[in-house]
Amino acid sequence: MSTDVEVLTRCQDTHQLFKIVFKQQDAGTWAAYRVLVPRVQSRAEAAGAGHTTPSGLHVTGMVGTDPTYKGCPFCPSKSFWTCGTCQEFNCWDERLDVVCAWCTHAGRVVGKIDHLRGQAPSAGGPTSRRVPSPPSPPSQRLSTPNLPKLPPRR
Repeated sequence: MSTDVEVLTRCQDTHQLFKIVFKQQDAGTWAAYRVLVPRVQSRAEAAGAGHTTPSGLHVTGMVGTDPTYKGCPFCPSKSFWTCGTCQEFNCWDERLDVVCAWCTHAGRVVGKIDHLRGQAPSAGGPTSRRVPSPPSPPSQRLSTPNLPKLPPRR
């Protein structure tokens, strides 16, 4: 049985919210493979609608994308990064100098993402719409392993 984790993410260009859904491919390997777009667009509303909770799932391991992952639903970015200050996910167009769409911390991406904080998948329901993604075999390798993170503010 496959384990999925949904991670609330913000578009760097439009600042709109979406969820990246990660599946566990092997022990210690997590791959983004689809997105969900919440019908609510503020973090407080999203938390109230069950989109994210601080006490949600926390998993560790190598993080990357599955070949079926289509990227941000609001801009052309096909990847993502985490902020070292607020720990939130942002879509990423692979520029090295970035500004967090959550906390506005600016810096250069370095290192690797080695954990996910999110929640178990919701049933879809009235709070989100699924953005379809073709199925892929569970043993498929990551197409972009070890995505970067932004170091914390000093």
